[in-house]
Amino acid sequence: MKWTERTRAYINKSRWRFLYSRDMLIFLFFCLLSFVFWIFLTQPADSEYTEHIPLVYENTPANIEVVQQPEYLEVKYIREGKHFWSKRAIAPLTLDFSDYYAHWQDARWSVDLTERFRMELDSLFENKTVISITPTKIDIEQLPYSKEVPVVFEDSSLNVNAKYTIGDISLSPEKLTLFGHKTVLDTIDTIHVRYDINDDIKSSIEHYAVSPQLPKHTKSQPESLELNVTVEPFTEKQIVVPVWVLGLPKSVKVRTIPSEVKITYNVGISRFDKTSASDFVVGITYEELLKSNTRSVFLDVIQRPDGITNMRISPEKVKWMIELSN
Repeated sequence: MKWTERTRAYINKSRWRFLYSRDMLIFLFFCLLSFVFWIFLTQPADSEYTEHIPLVYENTPANIEVVQQPEYLEVKYIREGKHFWSKRAIAPLTLDFSDYYAHWQDARWSVDLTERFRMELDSLFENKTVISITPTKIDIEQLPYSKEVPVVFEDSSLNVNAKYTIGDISLSPEKLTLFGHKTVLDTIDTIHVRYDINDDIKSSIEHYAVSPQLPKHTKSQPESLELNVTVEPFTEKQIVVPVWVLGLPKSVKVRTIPSEVKITYNVGISRFDKTSASDFVVGITYEELLKSNTRSVFLDVIQRPDGITNMRISPEKVKWMIELSN
């Protein structure tokens, strides 16, 4: 009995040791190599491949629109022989609309992509059998109407160096010419533009190209706008302004304590002398006073000039009392 147990333990131990031996590693390597060669030998002689070739559009007139504009051509082809790796870098195909100037005033026309890029495709897929090209053509239609529309800013973000403040922000041009169909253009009064710039601006002036947010089936001239941003060092300024109560009935008078508050803010050096108390309206509405449960209320900044930052009011709260007049 003891002899049998010793024999079994020795055999098990030997097998376990063999799994970690050099011979086992060599064996596994040749198994893997055999599997790779088996895959290669069983691969079909003629394999089907797909390439996506980017399309670039140049000199597109503002008054035409490509209907369902494709971003690439999908080419399916058969490649003879056995190949482990068929991926390759392919340069984009360029469709230059200046070659079709004679059609610019046509209501609707099309471009046969297989004919237009025949030479390029023959060169790219030499000694290969092309099965299909998608899409085979693109349709173009004219946008017959135009309208000049002003551009307005949406909520945007602009990162300025901590030692500077924003001076002026302007767009050039301030209006765009929109092209489209009359039913679409009649619903558009303004075009919005939004920007998010995180360049830590500290130069005196910077220029950025921004794209307008165009409605569907419209195009603009120009296609992009120039955003001009000026920054400058700032300084702190303090002024005293009266506290206003807005919306008072004629028979009611409200007294606030104090009747004036101090405003502290940062302003660019060039605007220091251009801001005054008349640029600010600080106060509260009569309706909000009536809703208040206390005799002290926080003040609101109802009006403030552009180009100031880090504004503070002191005190932030005032007491109030209503005086009725006969």
